[in-house]
Amino acid sequence: MKNDPRVRYTQSVIENALISLLKTKPLEKITVKEICEMAMINRSTFYKHYQDCYDLAERLKQRALYEFMETLQGMKEGEATEMITALLEKMRENSDLFHTLGRHEGEQNFINTLAVSCFAYMNEQIDVLKKMDLDESGKKMVSSYVTGGSAALIEYWLRTGCTQPAREIAAMMISMSNALMQNLPEFI
Repeated sequence: MKNDPRVRYTQSVIENALISLLKTKPLEKITVKEICEMAMINRSTFYKHYQDCYDLAERLKQRALYEFMETLQGMKEGEATEMITALLEKMRENSDLFHTLGRHEGEQNFINTLAVSCFAYMNEQIDVLKKMDLDESGKKMVSSYVTGGSAALIEYWLRTGCTQPAREIAAMMISMSNALMQNLPEFI
């Protein structure tokens, strides 16, 4: 049933309605009625697919996270810049979704959740932290710091309309991370 084109179309118009409404108001102020009016569907149709607005938003986030991880896992072990560029391109393709979900109260951790998941996977693949002479706690702190900074840079990039090329942002993230790693012995 999920692969039925009519189901995919219905879910798509419902999702697009939520994304449009999120541009003007926070999730907690959006009603199922508003989504249905914008999507031009009946409430019963909405409830066939979602429990409420929060369920819809959560499924959007989960799908985005799944697609991100699928993109990462589909890549061969390689250069971090290539991996980050691919992720940023995916974000650019869905910038409306990421920007609107990332900017609302209660949803601010969305970009950070994506960044943490992606960087955790990348750290396993790239082995940068494994080579450092740090205990587990130190490695987690460095990883958190790099991930937080990267998430903030991604949020800025989305907020400014993704005007800079994804490769440039990826290179900047790598440069800043490398600068931290090179100077880390001074701080520990």
